[in-house]
Amino acid sequence: MISTGGVGLKQGQVTIKKEDLQSGFKKQLHQQSLSSYVGYVPQEDVFDRELTVRELLMMNALARSRRWLSYEEASEIVDQVLAELSIQHISESIIGGGENKAANISGGQLKRVNIACELVAVTRPALLLLDEPTAGLDATIAYELMISLEAIRDRGVTIFMVVQQPRAEIFSRIEHLFLMNQVGGIVFEGKSSQALNYLESVGYKIGPETSEADFCLDVLNSIIECQRDDKFLPNSLHEHWNEVREDYTLGLHTTEEAGSVHRRDGKDMSKQQTVMEKQEEVSEIEGSAASRFLREFWMQA
Repeated sequence: MISTGGVGLKQGQVTIKKEDLQSGFKKQLHQQSLSSYVGYVPQEDVFDRELTVRELLMMNALARSRRWLSYEEASEIVDQVLAELSIQHISESIIGGGENKAANISGGQLKRVNIACELVAVTRPALLLLDEPTAGLDATIAYELMISLEAIRDRGVTIFMVVQQPRAEIFSRIEHLFLMNQVGGIVFEGKSSQALNYLESVGYKIGPETSEADFCLDVLNSIIECQRDDKFLPNSLHEHWNEVREDYTLGLHTTEEAGSVHRRDGKDMSKQQTVMEKQEEVSEIEGSAASRFLREFWMQA
């Protein structure tokens, strides 16, 4: 739920269901059991800096786990997480830092310890929420953290994170992107590789030396004006996306499926045939609010 300046939802309910993909069995999770499946990593750490990294993780594993753990089991979990996040070498280091004190570990390592606290507490998380995990890190350290998060993702954990000002390499590695305006309205949802095409189709143009990530932020902060309509603001983007979202997403899926069939059959379609197929696809949604947008987007593809 997002509420900024009196705008947006102020109350509501979020439900999460657990589904067995093999049997199809579904079960709604109660709020009390969410801590067994969902981990939350705040932007700022809130742990005791007088402890070593291992002591901190052991405390989280033993005190916060919803199932009883022996000391040996907790120690094994901690060792696995330390290795997964590549911080074994600082396991016996006192964290240090805080007000008027020098830290004994780097900012990037501190972020990994923050994430590790959730991974040892929620032994098998299904969802990991991170609030600006790259904030305060330089580009190289932020990229290394992203690689570590991908390793966590590869073992079946869905990672949802808020990121501001990502470098180009980080932006391109985001599998599912949400672009949001200043009041929390979604202006794009989909693959990060498609965000540029969508915003340019609306009427925004990227500069020759601007990265895709910076371009998206410039659009959201009204630094770049829409060349098609100078009165078209980020709030208008939210309304526009709501109108075209369904047809736009359907169009991308149709195009990807067609490309997959093309590769599988090994046929070389001519440009004229491709344009004809696109025209047929556009005609199928003729009359919808998104027909003009889709025609322009697909014909430029």
